[in-house]
Amino acid sequence: MNPTRTTPTGPSPVLALVLLLLALFGLGGCANRYDRVTLGALEVHTFTRDHANVHVVVEDGRSIAVDSGLARNAPALDADMRAAGLDPAKLGAIVLTHGHADHAGGARYFQERYRTPVVAGEGDRAMLARGTNDPLCPTGALARSRMREDLGETFPPVRADVSVERAMSLHGLTGVHASIVPLPVRGVHSNLQIDTMSQRDIRSLDIGMLRTFDALLRERNVSRAAGRLFLSQPAVSASLSRLREVFDDPLFTRAAHGMVPTERALALAPQVEKVLAELALLLEGGQPFDPARSHRIFRIAGSDHASRMLLPELSRTLIALGSAIRIVWVPPGAWSLADHLHRGELDLAVVARIQVPTDIETQVLYQDEYVYVVRKGHPQAHEPVTLDSFCAVPQIFLGYGISTFDDLIDETLARAGRRRLAQMAVTSFGQIVHQLLHSDHAAVLGARVTREY
Repeated sequence: MNPTRTTPTGPSPVLALVLLLLALFGLGGCANRYDRVTLGALEVHTFTRDHANVHVVVEDGRSIAVDSGLARNAPALDADMRAAGLDPAKLGAIVLTHGHADHAGGARYFQERYRTPVVAGEGDRAMLARGTNDPLCPTGALARSRMREDLGETFPPVRADVSVERAMSLHGLTGVHASIVPLPVRGVHSNLQIDTMSQRDIRSLDIGMLRTFDALLRERNVSRAAGRLFLSQPAVSASLSRLREVFDDPLFTRAAHGMVPTERALALAPQVEKVLAELALLLEGGQPFDPARSHRIFRIAGSDHASRMLLPELSRTLIALGSAIRIVWVPPGAWSLADHLHRGELDLAVVARIQVPTDIETQVLYQDEYVYVVRKGHPQAHEPVTLDSFCAVPQIFLGYGISTFDDLIDETLARAGRRRLAQMAVTSFGQIVHQLLHSDHAAVLGARVTREY
């Protein structure tokens, strides 16, 4: 594995790595022993030899080790893991709390024997490369009491495969839903925290708070997040306050152009996304969709013309069923509809396409043709349309990137060395029709749109 390094966002944080679950459950010790704690699908195995602790966190068959113990105990730790039913060869990573011998000593053994990736703080790079302890490293009472003895410890130098300077998720590397969050500790070394959703967090959370987190992460704006959730702004702000209390972090801070997620929020994002997806599956329970009983929010992208066709009948149906379904209709933009559908940010798109997409599930509603239109009384209304007149008369159109047909018109003209006078770009058919009625502009529209007006 080629060494990588996370991108810094500011001064390199001075980094001591603590496993949050271990702190909550009080695991650890100074005598040789083995402990195991189970929390739902999460298991924490703690192995202690001499004064060094190694914690193996297991989630759905994936695992990471927090620290690697003393170098002389690495083979014994290997055997201890196997005796506990763990396969050292399948560790997703070894995350080093810092570069001290009792934390990093066995890392090279596993790195060389099993090609296990080593994750460490950037501030410990020099100490890990030397394989000797630094007197500035110990911070706890036990470490300070062992200062003289520990300074004599050496270990095989090790090079981290991933150097950490900012918060990062471990899921992509290891499959375990955990994240590393830098801690502001004085000194010259790395102090990191591995963060998981603890039992305390789960008891303090509800689905609404998680949905608020997700909406704020996507929208980066309280007002837009409120609209996405069909809630008032004060309700979203109150939910954010509770989230901040649970996670002991601001999560989102105000900036000139909206809300900016903190490093903690970005690290929590994949865990929250997984929880919401699993809750959705749990609530659906494999039952067929029943619009009369559903409380879902459906997000649909489409033009104002599509909404005029579909929403009246849809609203009558929902009212007749007494349905609690809510609809958010958004205009298509220059962003990719397919990407939004794949990410779950949209449930449906009702749009015109010249070619049927193959990367998403589609159904053709109707076929139409495009026509060139001007108002009655337009100076060229009774003249035949030629290529020259088509390019000369000012046109109004849907904005670039919104209408694939408008884009195709311009590309076709460009290949012929011609260019139309595309004077006004708007976002709706209603705007186009209103402008046509009150100006000498022309437009290219679907025949159904023109018949409606």
